[in-house]
Amino acid sequence: MWLIYALATVALTSVLAILMRVLAVRADDERAFAFSYNLIGLIVLACLLLVNGIGSVNLNPYLFSLLILSGLGYGFFQRYQFSVRKRIEASELAIILTPTNIAGYILAVVWLHEAVTVWQVLGFAILMVAAVMVIAKHHKVTFTRYTMLALVIGLGLAITAPLDRRVSPFFSQVLTYAAFIWLAQTIVTFIPYVKVSKIKRELQIHRWKLPLLVLINLCATYTLIAAIKMAPATKVQPVTASNVILVAILGIIILKERNRVWLKITAAILATIGLVLISR
Repeated sequence: MWLIYALATVALTSVLAILMRVLAVRADDERAFAFSYNLIGLIVLACLLLVNGIGSVNLNPYLFSLLILSGLGYGFFQRYQFSVRKRIEASELAIILTPTNIAGYILAVVWLHEAVTVWQVLGFAILMVAAVMVIAKHHKVTFTRYTMLALVIGLGLAITAPLDRRVSPFFSQVLTYAAFIWLAQTIVTFIPYVKVSKIKRELQIHRWKLPLLVLINLCATYTLIAAIKMAPATKVQPVTASNVILVAILGIIILKERNRVWLKITAAILATIGLVLISR
């Protein structure tokens, strides 16, 4: 059952990546857009919880601290992801972010004592090669400000999977856990403050597209957490990260990202091979 949820996450996050790229390019203020986006999601989740109830939550201080840490990881990613998406093509960003899963994998092995194999190490090495292929331009590896930011926020997001694996079983409802995460995301994107005028501007620019983006992301969050509750992070993460090739293809076809097409496709295929080896 976890595989079904993981594959659903792949489909949802692939569509999400394309839509996020489109809306991020049109945004006037990326952080105001990020806050508006997360606030809408939080409101939707709050309404759903009013209908369904929160279920049971059994957290001790240690687990609560892990929940906070996971929320900060998600929040840090949300705060800066639209700045990155505005300046890096979707087909490239998906490949650049993929190797950052190494952080989550290492944490799962060291902390959760999940197994490690030679195949998995080889898989991550291939992921690194794929990322370098995309970052390297004119036969030279150049890390721009936004490439570095993408890697940093990707690392922040990667560590959330083992944390979710540890904490989410103590929530009887996935929806309640997602609400905690979205609350943290909303707070992190707001601090220290966002001008109301900028928030109104983003809502005027995007209108119905923003709620649609939120709905897709909420569904992706639900399926991801559901998968992690059922299986080790070292199994779930490689599957959910396999959206890299789908995002690359959709970016090339839908967004007309025709620069270095064959290099992107080759890198995406390599990344997928790496993910397959990791999931062995």
